Amino acid sequence: MIPTSTEDATRGVYCDARITTRWTLYPGDHLLTDQQAKDDVVKWLGDRFAGRPEPGNCPLS
Repeated sequence: MIPTSTEDATRGVYCDARITTRWTLYPGDHLLTDQQAKDDVVKWLGDRFAGRPEPGNCPLS
């Protein structure tokens, strides 16, 4: 398990470095989030293979 504080810090470093990043939090433990995230992951992969850009969701600064 990765603490949310560690995830938030990693996201902050990526966003500060202007790395295109998309983060989505799902409630529950790791096994539950796998099921919740699968549709988003499949869509994300499909978009990348189709050549669609990832706009990311870093907060504006």
